[in-house]
Amino acid sequence: MSTTLPDVSRLVPNRRIADYVQKGKHQPLVSWALFEECQLVRQSKGNNPNTLKRAARVYPLSGIAKCWHCSQKENKDVALRGIASNGDMRYYRCATIIDFHKQRRRARQQEPPASDQIKRATRANPTNTTGCTMQSLRAERVEEQIDAIVQRLQIPAEWRERILAYYLSDDGMIEYERQRYNLVQAIKQSAFLLRSGIISQAEFNEDQARFTQRLSRLSPSANAEAAPVLDLLNDFPALWKQFSPEQRKGLLQVMFAGAYFEGAQLVKVAANAPFDKLLQLPQDGLIPQTA
Repeated sequence: MSTTLPDVSRLVPNRRIADYVQKGKHQPLVSWALFEECQLVRQSKGNNPNTLKRAARVYPLSGIAKCWHCSQKENKDVALRGIASNGDMRYYRCATIIDFHKQRRRARQQEPPASDQIKRATRANPTNTTGCTMQSLRAERVEEQIDAIVQRLQIPAEWRERILAYYLSDDGMIEYERQRYNLVQAIKQSAFLLRSGIISQAEFNEDQARFTQRLSRLSPSANAEAAPVLDLLNDFPALWKQFSPEQRKGLLQVMFAGAYFEGAQLVKVAANAPFDKLLQLPQDGLIPQTA
């Protein structure tokens, strides 16, 4: 007689989830910035013992690159997928053709056994019935066209303080806004004390000058640690070249909704706002073709 045991999974706490985290008071052996940098390097490697020392293949245009021919024919976006060949060579190929070959292989596996002569006759006619003529495209040739567009970017001045804030702290502008609020409240408190006759006009002027000076310095760009980043923000092409493939992929996902290729030539770019204007793209997104 079998007995059904009650589900006690909800009663047993997950030992991998900490009940609470106590922030240590000791000096860390590794800075958080270095830890994150090491994590990015680790993610760029393989995930098994045979590929641990080999750089993982990253396709920055995954989800962005589209086949222009099939997208027009199907009236919907058809992606270019990243594929590998000949060791470390990276390519993009139309998903229509990839799926066509997968379905054909699956159909062959389901066919009943046949004579070798019939099999040879079948395999001798690998007709592509999709209508797509897209060949496998070298990833470098495709990506360099997007790189050329991205490097037009000039970071707006109103973005820089916020970028620097996140460079200095994961909290971004929150800490600066909190300090600014406290200083403004301190000025109001000093004005109240003046009206109440508790402090003199001279003392109020001294408080106001001190608080105003602190307010003027309360910006990420005034922090000496942000000085090296300022030059990079003024030269985005140099900053882009320093990004890892994973970092480029993440930024491209934010900037672009699609990049359409016919053959190896970029035909159209669909950029998300406000990057469409920042990158000075045509309103219709069509890229002028050179002869």
